[in-house]
Amino acid sequence: MKELVCGTMWVPYISLELKLMPTPMAQSIVCTDNGEFVAGLIFDGYNGASVAMHVLIKGVPRRDWMVCIFDYPFNVLKVRKVIGQIAEDNPKSLKFATSLGFAKEASISGFFPNGAALELLTMTRVQCKVLNDPRWAEVAAKVTRKRHGQQEHRDGAEPAAHR
Repeated sequence: MKELVCGTMWVPYISLELKLMPTPMAQSIVCTDNGEFVAGLIFDGYNGASVAMHVLIKGVPRRDWMVCIFDYPFNVLKVRKVIGQIAEDNPKSLKFATSLGFAKEASISGFFPNGAALELLTMTRVQCKVLNDPRWAEVAAKVTRKRHGQQEHRDGAEPAAHR
């Protein structure tokens, strides 16, 4: 059975897979299937106006996971921008990100050991296709109702913004 897990429990796993060094304040939202990782992300670098999002997808996540990963930064943290960082030689991830509403804002050439550039993509609440597309409205309403009710966190931790 697929379920969502929020907090810090999966941060080390996602960090290792993405070769990322998160701060101690990093939080994750993960979709698991019978305890096995399906998809997840780390939010890090929150400064009140923006937050970085680092995504790892290995399978097909629940639809409410897709809503949660945008509901949290825009509706809970109230950021103006979510920032994504993707290598230019990862066209699949770039295509997926732009299909969700991310737009390229900057590029840093030669960033990675193989010489690939780092593409910096950003998204505002208005650009977010998941939160603004009527096809997602029913799932978004469910997530909002759950967020305003009792939130369950499997690892017992609340995301930092909720404390």
